[in-house]
Amino acid sequence: MNRHDAFTLIEILIVVLLVSIMAGVIVPIVGDHTEEAQQCVDDTNLQILQNQVEVFRACRGVYPSSLSDLVNADPPFLKSIPGGESAWSYVADTGTVSAKKEDSGGSSSKNPRESPLKNPFRKSPFNRSRGTIVRR
Repeated sequence: MNRHDAFTLIEILIVVLLVSIMAGVIVPIVGDHTEEAQQCVDDTNLQILQNQVEVFRACRGVYPSSLSDLVNADPPFLKSIPGGESAWSYVADTGTVSAKKEDSGGSSSKNPRESPLKNPFRKSPFNRSRGTIVRR
């Protein structure tokens, strides 16, 4: 008998099973890192805004009355406000910028970091508190 070189159905099923097991392990890991990367972006945007508020004060002698003054100044201190002005709280008297808190009313939270399914026992170097940068 002449046997053709080909994969059997069992061999194909084993490969599909192994690939699906690997995907089931890798996808949650990648999802966690996506959330951590977004947290780093948010922290960096907060630092950029706070730094530009301080530069505005150093150049003009007063804090901007709103974050949009950083964009509308001549010359502008920022091309645009990262995340939009509605994503940030700003106190003009002290020049303090902070991230606005997400609504915690309901399970339809837009912020995946506040999800009740997040593992609280997982340690990560990226777990940092969000909030105000304190000037020294």
